[in-house]
Amino acid sequence: MDKKAEIRQRVADSTIMFGRIMLPDMFSLEPCPMHYDLDRDLENLTLKRINFRAPRDHAKTTILVEAYPLKQFLTSATIYKRRENILIIGLTEKKAIDALDTIKYNLDYNEKIKEVYGNWGSETAKKWADTRIILADDTIIQAKGMGQAVLGLKHLELRPTIVLVDDPEDENNTKTAESMESNLRWLLGAVVPLVNRERGRIVVIGTPKHDLCMVETLAKSKAWHSRLYDAITDEDNK
Repeated sequence: MDKKAEIRQRVADSTIMFGRIMLPDMFSLEPCPMHYDLDRDLENLTLKRINFRAPRDHAKTTILVEAYPLKQFLTSATIYKRRENILIIGLTEKKAIDALDTIKYNLDYNEKIKEVYGNWGSETAKKWADTRIILADDTIIQAKGMGQAVLGLKHLELRPTIVLVDDPEDENNTKTAESMESNLRWLLGAVVPLVNRERGRIVVIGTPKHDLCMVETLAKSKAWHSRLYDAITDEDNK
């Protein structure tokens, strides 16, 4: 095994390891226990529906919708020779696009990634747009906002294999029981049925806003693997 293949294999099963080696500027701080739990859950392929409740910030977005989909695509493309259909959902389309932009930037300009995985950026891509990219192996990565139409997101008959829902609710869309019910109905009625039945997975990560909010309601369901974290404190509980 050559050195590049050795690195690819080394980071294949850990987003944190991938981040430290391939995205050092984004992973400059020491991970906390919550990050390691998220990392392990993301790599546990028996967990098809994951629900993470955690405070805002704390690098959740960095791991879940910026580093993880990038690692999964590159690993699938170079080790398993398997294409992915990755859907990133943010509170707004703009937030999901921001995550996709980070992925695009690293595919285009991260020299370490190019050295280890090859050129998967805009020069070799089949489509390179604001809300979706289709890469040379026909992997597709798409960005959507809460409540947007999600029908027809199959690509070459492949349903989404990875769906990542990042902080889907805030103070504005959780003001009433009706709005929270609408958010949940959209997730369960429109998004979940899209997921590839054979190897598809969906991960929701958010900050609890109300007892009836999405992540709290999912936590009551045995169909979802759920975790809860409070604000991370230092040794002096500050």
